[in-house]
Formats: sequence, structure tokens, C-alpha cells
Amino acid sequence: NHARQTMLQKKRVSARNIIASEGKPRIVWDLLNVAFLAYTCFEIPFSVVFVESDCQWHWHSVMNLIIDSLFLIDICLTFFTSYYDDLGAEITEHRLIAKKYLSSWFLPDLLSSFPLDVVVCRFDPSQA
Repeated sequence: NHARQTMLQKKRVSARNIIASEGKPRIVWDLLNVAFLAYTCFEIPFSVVFVESDCQWHWHSVMNLIIDSLFLIDICLTFFTSYYDDLGAEITEHRLIAKKYLSSWFLPDLLSSFPLDVVVCRFDPSQA
């Protein structure tokens, strides 16, 4: 009985700063991300075809930077979001969450959130 209480107490401590992956705040955030992705799916082809890249700040440039920033925030939040393992157990330990994220979607998330257009315009506007 003492071992079980110790285990439960340890689990509560490790889950203290963890966002439940199926909790309402995370679900709302994920739905916002879907909206951001939908915008991005339309905005990128539109910009490539119809917007002259002159490194000037336009409404879509500002919107892209805001969305990139929100995606970077999502990367940080993912390090604090629980997940379910293959057996259906919710994993709430920071070390395991970080290890799983770093070995799966972290690099694609980071690369896709990087504001490359801002960097290119900052260092070589003629290449925009």
C-alpha cells in the first residue's frame, strides 16, 4: 500500500506541469492550429503566384509571421503535452514526452515553422 501511494504521489508531481492531450484547452489549441494550417495551405500558393516578393511588409507578411510564431509556441507546448503509449497509458513524464517528440515530429515542426522569407529578406533582399 505504501509503494502504491508513493507511486501515485510521484505520478502527480510529474504531471503537475503537463497539458492533457485530450483536455479541452489542448483540443481548442489544436483546432486553432487546423485553422492556421488551412490559411497557410491557401496563402502560400496564392503568394507564390500573385504576390510580388519585394520584402515589404504587407498584411499577409504580418499574418505569416504571426502564424509562424504561433506554430513555434505550439512546439513549446508539445514538450508539455501528455501522450498515450502503445498500451493506452497516458504518459506524463517530461523526459519521456521530450524524447518521443524529439524523435518524431520535432524537426519537421521546427523546419516548417521557421520564417525563412523573413530571414532571406533580412540578409539578401534581392533574393526574395
